[in-house]
Amino acid sequence: MRQFVASEVLTSTGELDRASEFPSQAVSGLSDLGLLGMTIPEEYGGAGLDALTTVVALEELARGSASLAVTVSVTNAVCAAPINRYGTEEQKRRYLPRLARGEILGVFSLPQSALGAEAAALRRRAVRGGSLHGLNRGKAWVTNVQVGSLFVVLAVTDPGRGSHGISAFLVEREFPGFSFGKIEDKMGLRSSLTGGILLQDCRVPAENLLGSQGEGFKIAMQTLDGARIGIGAQSVGIARACLEESLEYSRHRRAFGAPIAELQAIQFMLADMATSIDGARLLVHRAA
Repeated sequence: MRQFVASEVLTSTGELDRASEFPSQAVSGLSDLGLLGMTIPEEYGGAGLDALTTVVALEELARGSASLAVTVSVTNAVCAAPINRYGTEEQKRRYLPRLARGEILGVFSLPQSALGAEAAALRRRAVRGGSLHGLNRGKAWVTNVQVGSLFVVLAVTDPGRGSHGISAFLVEREFPGFSFGKIEDKMGLRSSLTGGILLQDCRVPAENLLGSQGEGFKIAMQTLDGARIGIGAQSVGIARACLEESLEYSRHRRAFGAPIAELQAIQFMLADMATSIDGARLLVHRAA
C-alpha cells in the first residue's frame, strides 16, 4: 500500500482534491490489488483480510489521500461488511463478488433528520405492496454518491415501534424511483463525492431486505461500530502526513540564520506530534 500511494496517489491527490474530481484511476488500481474487497471473505472473491491488516492499509492510504481512504473504507466497512454479516446466501453471491472486483462501489445511507444525529429518528418510510417495498421521502448526505452503485438504505417500516421499526434494504441505483441530488461543495475530502439521494416511490424487491424486518437499527449501529475503527486509522494516516510535511518544512525554513528544525520549541512540538500519533495508532490497533 505504501508503494502504491507513492506511485499512484501522491502524484495527483492535490490536483484532484482542488477540482473535486473522483480518483477513478487510483480506485481502479486498488481494485487490481484486491483492496476494494479487503473485508470480503475469499469464498466471495475478496481478500479476506483481518481487522488489523485492514486498518494498517487504511492508515497508509489516508496518508496519501484522505478522500480515497474514505471511499475505500465506505465500500468495505458499511456496505460489504453488513451484507456479509446479515445478508442471505443469495444476496452475498449476488453482490459481494462484484464489490470485491470493484465492478460496483458500495454506499451506506442513514439519513439524519431535523433532530440531528439521532440515528433512530428517521423520516424515510418503506411500505410493502405485493413483492415490493416502496421507499419514500428519502434524502440523505451520503459518501460515494454518483459513483456508488449499491446502497444500504435504512427506512422506517413500522412507525409505532421506534428503533425496532427500522429496516435495512439493498438498493441499486438502477431501481425505478432512485435518483441523485446535487454533489456538495465541501471544505475538505473534496475528491470523495458527497451528496444526496432521492427516493420517490423507489421500487425495491422484497428479497432485497437486509436481515429481518425491524432489524435495521441494530444493523446500522453494529456496522457503524466497526467502521469507526477505520475512521481512527484514517485519522492516524492524516496526522502522519501532517507530521512528515511539518518536519520537511522545518528543515528548509530558515530563521535566525539556521533551519527552524534546530529550534528547541520546534523540536519539542514535532516530538509531541510523533508521540501522540504513536499513541493513537496503538489504540486503533488494539481496537482492531
